Amino acid sequence: MYFHAGQDFVLNTRDVIGVFDLDTAGASRRTEEYFRHAESEGAVVDLCAPGTLPKSFLVTDFPDETIYISQLSPAALKKKERRGWNFKSYSCWASWLCNRGPPAFSGQ
Repeated sequence: MYFHAGQDFVLNTRDVIGVFDLDTAGASRRTEEYFRHAESEGAVVDLCAPGTLPKSFLVTDFPDETIYISQLSPAALKKKERRGWNFKSYSCWASWLCNRGPPAFSGQ
């Protein structure tokens, strides 16, 4: 199944590892390091419309491990889950990252 992730972009639900709130997860040092590494590998895609603030980010495993930044809130994306989309919505980014280990981007 596919869903709208922002702008004119759709993702396959089976590729989504997790959806994270930028307000809560974005303030951590580990998240900052993760984003910096992902950006250096070219693995961050901004789906926000010009002039809008990002509200969430989605980590996917296709292609490789890619981060999509979305203007849609995690709550709006969660509604899609109620319509049949099953993804893990982590309230704590650090818990996902700590259990996941170091990022595995294509350049490593």
